[in-house]
Amino acid sequence: MALLLWTIWQNRNNMVWNNNKQQARQIGTQAAQAWNEWAMIHGLMEEQQQLLSTQQQTATTTQHHDGPAEYQWQPPQPRYLKCNVDANFYSTAGKAGGGWCLRDHRGRFILAGTTSFNGRLTILEVKQ
Repeated sequence: MALLLWTIWQNRNNMVWNNNKQQARQIGTQAAQAWNEWAMIHGLMEEQQQLLSTQQQTATTTQHHDGPAEYQWQPPQPRYLKCNVDANFYSTAGKAGGGWCLRDHRGRFILAGTTSFNGRLTILEVKQ
């Protein structure tokens, strides 16, 4: 989280002082790369992979399903983040909204956000 905030702060300063603004995807990628470099230097990647392997073995033997597998959240690969998005529509009010949630490979919450729009939008317009 600290690296993400630091990268956002760098982007803000770069916009103020150099009139150069990066896209959100680029900021997220830079933060993830900084985290990966830091974790490799400190030997955390190996620890995370060993812990994940142990957790996956435990989950395989104790896992139960409440519904079809295609409806269950699937974690990303280790060292990656997963962003799930959704949209909602309120036709009678003429509004639409969207939300997103960022989680790591263990399913831990990282960051989330929501937004709303006035007007009738399509699902593709809301998710952009």
